[in-house]
Order: sequence, then C-alpha cells, then structure tokens
Amino acid sequence: MRHRRSTAKRRVLSLFIERLSRSPGRIFPAGRVTFTDREREVLELLVGGRSNKEIGATLGIEERTVKAHEAKLLRKNGVQNRVALSIHAVTHSLVPPQKEN
Repeated sequence: MRHRRSTAKRRVLSLFIERLSRSPGRIFPAGRVTFTDREREVLELLVGGRSNKEIGATLGIEERTVKAHEAKLLRKNGVQNRVALSIHAVTHSLVPPQKEN
C-alpha cells in the first residue's frame, strides 16, 4: 500500500509541475546558481517525479549518490525538500519544460 501511495504522490507532483511549467508568466531570473552536468540530470529526473532509486537506475549510479546530488541541489537552491526544489526548478526555468505523455 505504501508503494502505491508514494507512486500516486509522485504522479500528482509530476502533473502539477507539468501544468506549472506551461503556465504563462512562469519565467523568473534564475540567479547565478550553477550545476554540474550530473546535478542537472538528477534535477531533471527529480522534477519528472522519479524516485531516487529510479534516478539511480536511469543514470547508472547508486541511490546514495543520487541522495548526495539531491542534498547539494537543495543547498544550492536554498530549499528544504524535493517538492520545493521541483517547484523552484520549474518556476526559475532551471529545467526544460516537461513533455506531454
């Protein structure tokens, strides 16, 4: 049951971010935060609603490495959790707009 709830929450977040990314007026200056290529890949997958395990499998890295990248992304962007990070990334155009399924 927990797995289904977790998957449902990620889907809802993914739909929310997808709609937010298409809304007019969503562009804000992103400041001077820079990312490594790997951080950018992790961020894009995280915004897409993927779990750390899924991100690790996609990128061929350990789940703990994904968590380390996520922690760096949280610090660099001054946010407290992955939901806030996802919203921040979309509203500040840090990731490309989500594609429709």
